[in-house]
Amino acid sequence: MQHHFAFRSRVRMLAASKLISTLVAGLTASVLASPQPFQIGYPVPLSLRGDHSGPFNHTIHRDGASYLSVHFTSIALPDAATLSLACADGAKQVSFTGARSEFYTESFPCNSVDVIYSAPTYDSSNHAPVFEVDQVIHGSAQSNGMLETICSISDESRPSVCSQATEPAKLAASRAVARLLINGRVTCTGWLFGSEGHMLTNSHCINSESRAANTQVEFDARCSTCKDPQNKVVSGCRGTIAAVGVKLVIWDELNDFALVKLDKLKPGVDLSTYGYLRARESGPVLGEPIWSAHHEAGWAQRLSLTYDGEVPKIADLDKASCMDNFPNARDTVGHFLDTLGGSSGAPIMSTADNVVVALHNCGLCDSVGNSNVPQGQEPSAERLYGAWHNGGTRDTGTDAGAHDSPDGRSDNGAATDECLHSCADS
Repeated sequence: MQHHFAFRSRVRMLAASKLISTLVAGLTASVLASPQPFQIGYPVPLSLRGDHSGPFNHTIHRDGASYLSVHFTSIALPDAATLSLACADGAKQVSFTGARSEFYTESFPCNSVDVIYSAPTYDSSNHAPVFEVDQVIHGSAQSNGMLETICSISDESRPSVCSQATEPAKLAASRAVARLLINGRVTCTGWLFGSEGHMLTNSHCINSESRAANTQVEFDARCSTCKDPQNKVVSGCRGTIAAVGVKLVIWDELNDFALVKLDKLKPGVDLSTYGYLRARESGPVLGEPIWSAHHEAGWAQRLSLTYDGEVPKIADLDKASCMDNFPNARDTVGHFLDTLGGSSGAPIMSTADNVVVALHNCGLCDSVGNSNVPQGQEPSAERLYGAWHNGGTRDTGTDAGAHDSPDGRSDNGAATDECLHSCADS
């Protein structure tokens, strides 16, 4: 099988960076603010502790929660002991063995979770902990959204299933676009880039090994019908959780991208099921028609195909950056696609061939009638290649795989050891 994402030569890798930097910009208006991942879950203090002296059984319940995610400070289970978490209604169960520390569980699609510890034998005199919990994340069923990122008169993005009959090629391409849940509480969008399990999103979503290790990747989070009320419920229309942690390969603050690898898939997951996206190294063209697939507000997947009833286009190739740390940076791409918080990291694709030309990273549309024309900002594929090539990336010493160039060839390379901005974990 041909691989489309392998970085072996340092020089060639720096070219891939240029791709990613061209890939990013969102919607800008008169007020700039650095983008942030969109919060959909809220931590609630919870003290639970099981020990060697006996079994443990406790139900965590949160009225109105769309999902629950439990934060363990530690797990140190004796041999043959098990710790299981399960929705009280039987919708989902996860079991743990061995030892781990400081992690969030994958999300449970319920508001009651049973925590059960059992072991073959117990020692009534041994009160050393086998697990400790310090909080639970309460998923909010409704999102307050960030409506200023809607550029149309009203949100014209639609559940992806609505395009099943009219846009089958776009629907197929959008299967590579995933809903991300990071640290149990914030959501972004990511997409498979190349055939070896790599994914792109924004660095404001994933910029540390800790965040990467606590990133849940969910594909096919789509409702079965266009009018399903779950289309606008946070974490609604569950898909397939492919991974509950990823490996951070490189990231860059200026160009707001992060490349990660899904190196530990859940049993039974085959990423080839979802396909992958390719990016155009030369970047977008002013006026070219575009579209996007994304998970705004943590909802089921949506497609942005129109702007005020018209085909949206690349509106600017030299927008000012929306990043507070880089107020004088330009060369980001403007667009009018409707997005909300949670769309961060979404691919901006050419309508002609569904190849990625930019990476969505911020949305600050004012009202549509504002004299400051609201436009989306995205680093273009061309600039992402440039950033990658010019040292604005992080090298974790991994082999990142290969990406498809628009002409079908593979660019190989390795990341530079010198970081342009913010290479330390945060």
